[in-house]
Amino acid sequence: QIEAMVQLMLYFRWNWIIVLMSSDDYGRDNSRLLSQRLAHHDICIAFQETLPMTQPNRNMTQLEREHLEAVVGKLRRSTARVVVVFSPDLSLYNFFREVLRQNFTGAVWIASESWAIDLVLHNVTELQRTGTFLGIATQAVSVPGFSEFRVRRSQGVRPALNRSSQGATCNQECDSCMNTTESFNTMLTLSGERTVFSVYSAVYAVAHA
Repeated sequence: QIEAMVQLMLYFRWNWIIVLMSSDDYGRDNSRLLSQRLAHHDICIAFQETLPMTQPNRNMTQLEREHLEAVVGKLRRSTARVVVVFSPDLSLYNFFREVLRQNFTGAVWIASESWAIDLVLHNVTELQRTGTFLGIATQAVSVPGFSEFRVRRSQGVRPALNRSSQGATCNQECDSCMNTTESFNTMLTLSGERTVFSVYSAVYAVAHA
């Protein structure tokens, strides 16, 4: 995705950009890779800022709110209008609310794959007035039957509540696994198969290792 972003900037001759990143490994590592890649081209970073990682189950603290206000204020004062954002989608809801509140417009937002296809942000129609959004996303791969498999019930006699079957792996063959999976099914479905399958694959690999 870094290479795709750089090629986009070269194509449109954008040589004065802003980089926003989340305060985690994803944000820091990708912003570092982008900086290294841009060193080979005539593209300068006006400034970099870190966005607070607000948890979905709690409100922003006063300090986090003031930090977001300061970041958006800095965006408004800058002459750069191309903004690259490396951040998980959950951290961006409050950020874009602040962007709308301060009426920051006329930007070109380059979205990393972590939020480029986020359905919640896509449904915030007011974001259209903040500028143009260009997203980088991995190619979608159809996984027929995956959604059905994720919430399927065991074909045999159902085991007792909260007791795993005697198989080599749980593989959704116990009530405790199924209840958890079903409770998150709507959220997982809305996230899109691309995101769901990448998480599933990672957990599957670690579990079997």
